[in-house]
Amino acid sequence: MAHSSSLTDSEIEILAAIALAYSTTSFNYWELENIDLVLRVVDLAGEKLLSLTFSLSYTVEQLYKLLHSSWNHPSTEELTPAGIIFLGTSDFPPDLDLPNFPDVKFAVSLDNISGKIELHPTSESRFILPRFHSLLSLLHDAAPLETVLYELTSVTEHEEKLLLQWGVATPEQQSSEHEYSAVIHHYIEKVARETPEAVALQFENHTVVRYGELNQQADNLARYLVHELSVHPGDLVLEFFDRSVEMIIAQLAILKAGAAYVPLDIVHPVQRSRTIQEITNAKVCLTTETLRESVCDRLPTVNVVGVDTFLSSIPSKASWPPISHSSDGEDLCYVMFTSGTTGTPKGVMVQHSAVVASVINGPAYNQKLRQLGPNLRTLVLSNYAFDYVRLF
Repeated sequence: MAHSSSLTDSEIEILAAIALAYSTTSFNYWELENIDLVLRVVDLAGEKLLSLTFSLSYTVEQLYKLLHSSWNHPSTEELTPAGIIFLGTSDFPPDLDLPNFPDVKFAVSLDNISGKIELHPTSESRFILPRFHSLLSLLHDAAPLETVLYELTSVTEHEEKLLLQWGVATPEQQSSEHEYSAVIHHYIEKVARETPEAVALQFENHTVVRYGELNQQADNLARYLVHELSVHPGDLVLEFFDRSVEMIIAQLAILKAGAAYVPLDIVHPVQRSRTIQEITNAKVCLTTETLRESVCDRLPTVNVVGVDTFLSSIPSKASWPPISHSSDGEDLCYVMFTSGTTGTPKGVMVQHSAVVASVINGPAYNQKLRQLGPNLRTLVLSNYAFDYVRLF
């Protein structure tokens, strides 16, 4: 039996169309992350076939029922005219040389598929198809076995242009009417000016913080960091919190001071905290009074501030002068560290402009959420030392 060592461009385009069309009609979008797509080109009875093996968390029986159910999943009869044939694990011809996978298999005929797959002209399909094409070409044609992953360039020229376009604000977003800013905490300050009595935070059903109060407390803490603890623009300030209101105030204050925050997880090993402190050369760590002793033990050379104690000990309007530093989009916003499972943890530095591009000017889903109005509430469920979405 003859095997093709590579795919032609036309075959790859057809395969990409098949995979996209089938996945968008048969499986939920987020399930695509769990699909391991195995590709083989074979020559069977004079007809070239592409064999697709979907390795899913489904059993054969479950997937068979899924394909034949009536709720938005195409049946075998509906798939066959398009060239996709449901075969099952036991229905392959005995002389078909395929890997011995225990999952359901689909055979796709190139001869029958041409012109029979319709793709909706969405931004997702225009993005996914070139991406799929590029990755398949890379794996089948351009990568010898000894090639290591970091030597491969998976971003296409088309993708690079799109990413650059998405990172730039539109003229409407930059207009004074929309008060565009490339600094993420400016948006919190804007809400505080316009609706100071709106609820910003609610914790454990009894602690309520309004935007005006949140902004004022963060301002006081930011001025304390700058004028008393000598935190300068561009400095890195550590955070060591359990989930709390103080966690949010501390993060906002660090950004207002012109610094960037570096979150530490309270359940991580002591050595990891010390390694991150050494890498960042941070001199200040914000925490709560209940965790202060733990931080002092972990980081004996760092100036530790209990945010709750600080906030309760100062007047609502402190006498420190305003901060003179004016942040811009190129300033560092935060640094997240990798797990360090392969060695020393590595810091990923993210600028304000990147956060604004992702959150404010980001996906349509974010835009729709903001259109729901001021009564929208979001649960903070993510680990604050891993995911920045708790505030933004």
